[in-house]
Amino acid sequence: MVRLTRLRIDRFRNVKPGTDLRFGPTFNVLLGKNATGKSTLLDVIAAVTNDDLSGFAKEDAGFDLTWWLEEGDTQLEMRAIRTPAKPRGLAPLFGEEAEFDDAWTMTVRDAGTTIGCAEVTGTRVTWTPAKGSAKTFEGRAGGRAGMRVLVAMLSIPDIIDSLPSQVWDVIFETFNVWGRVDRLDEAVATLDVITQASFKVHGPRIEFGEWLPKGFVNIASHKPKSPEPLCIPFDELGVLSRIPTALGFASAELYLRMLQQSQAGTIYQGFDCLFRRADGSQVSHQLLSFGQKRLFCFLWYLAVRQDLPLVIDELLNGLHHEWIELCFDRMQDRQSFLATQHPFLLDHIPIESAEAVRTTFIRCTTALGPDGREQMVWRNFNEEEAERFYVAYQTGIQHVSEVLRTEGLW
Repeated sequence: MVRLTRLRIDRFRNVKPGTDLRFGPTFNVLLGKNATGKSTLLDVIAAVTNDDLSGFAKEDAGFDLTWWLEEGDTQLEMRAIRTPAKPRGLAPLFGEEAEFDDAWTMTVRDAGTTIGCAEVTGTRVTWTPAKGSAKTFEGRAGGRAGMRVLVAMLSIPDIIDSLPSQVWDVIFETFNVWGRVDRLDEAVATLDVITQASFKVHGPRIEFGEWLPKGFVNIASHKPKSPEPLCIPFDELGVLSRIPTALGFASAELYLRMLQQSQAGTIYQGFDCLFRRADGSQVSHQLLSFGQKRLFCFLWYLAVRQDLPLVIDELLNGLHHEWIELCFDRMQDRQSFLATQHPFLLDHIPIESAEAVRTTFIRCTTALGPDGREQMVWRNFNEEEAERFYVAYQTGIQHVSEVLRTEGLW
């Protein structure tokens, strides 16, 4: 799985220019008071791991973001720049293309050695290998610049043949993964988004909503078409099959709502969930408790974003401690970015060394900038703070949250 290892922000809203964050391979926790930008930082992290900056396309001040993704010895360094106050008077040549980043680069490295660099402007992609001549081509693939590079590369056999297979695998995985969704927030509105997701099935081709797991769509595409709601037991849904038990039910079914059927394909407009208790009584997903809805969303989110880092705001909101432990068990081997004000979450974070502490925690504060305006200041613990925290934690007297408060770090 590709991991986000670093993020540099040279221009974005009122974030301090030159912000440079390093991330660990598992838990990354954002600490700070309200209104210090924790949710905003999560949005940025979700955007760069999604290869989709469309949510920031209309930022008046533009942005200048650089981020690093790694898997094994392969590293992809990406930079996206949108110039401030771009005129928007001309119609775009290729639909949505003009709505997205103005300039984008991807530098590919293997074991520290640069293999080549891709530069994107609009739909035009230029690939410059470390050895050999540059190639320029068109890569029309919507607003995701990385996907434009991937589509363009696929059309040039010489480029594919020149890349080591493991490097090509990482590039393909990074920009072609299933399930690109935004951060999971602390509310339950996501449940409505999930259950109202629509998708179209046409033979082997599937057009799907971003909140639908791959297994879910594959199963639905092989079910017989009927004007009646299509029933799929959770037992058939792979990683989703554990949701009913986790929520305290004996079983559950999904009922897909078919909107339209024609030669062009079958369109489904969302679904309903019906959960069955041990005594045989049934309850709709709309009547679940707040905590059950939150856990449902989390487990569904895990299944959809299974090849990407997790980006979650206030994970513990409304959850019993047993469900919190269940969440942590499911996240152990995944890179995650979590914002929280809850000490119980912090107390579950594994602490291995002072060096690991520096990438585990990110402090979010505000301060006045050189121009007298308030800035959001995001940073890792410095060496002194990490050492001070780790020494206090090793005494074994206080939990993580208590050490953070005692040392003035939270």
